[in-house]
Amino acid sequence: MSTPPPPIASPGPASVAPETAWSDTGDAGRASRLPLIFGIIAFVVGAALLLVTWNNVVFGLIGYLLSGFTLTLLVGWDVVAQRKGMKNPNFVMAPKQSTFLRVLVFAGFVVAIIHLYSLATIWAEQLSDLWGLQ
Repeated sequence: MSTPPPPIASPGPASVAPETAWSDTGDAGRASRLPLIFGIIAFVVGAALLLVTWNNVVFGLIGYLLSGFTLTLLVGWDVVAQRKGMKNPNFVMAPKQSTFLRVLVFAGFVVAIIHLYSLATIWAEQLSDLWGLQ
């Protein structure tokens, strides 16, 4: 008879990469609420700038960037953060938070379109005055 092969030694916990070594205490990582908080703030400030300053180029640009561009970046941050968190077996996702942030992006696009209309009106008036098209 042949002898069985020797048992394979376990590499041990020291060989596990730090990003995949999770605590055995059951600590659950949670999805960050920062993208949602920053998104709400950006939307409210962008909409407030729309209501307060209609004929101001600087505030129009700031409102456009906050309501259209920033909210889109925050959705990307949320998606990447939740995807990285799924490496942890104890991670708790927040799908309602992501859905609300996406709805906020849609509302932000509506506000951004109004900001762009305001900016286009201002720039059209300035160009018509510059070229003498009154």
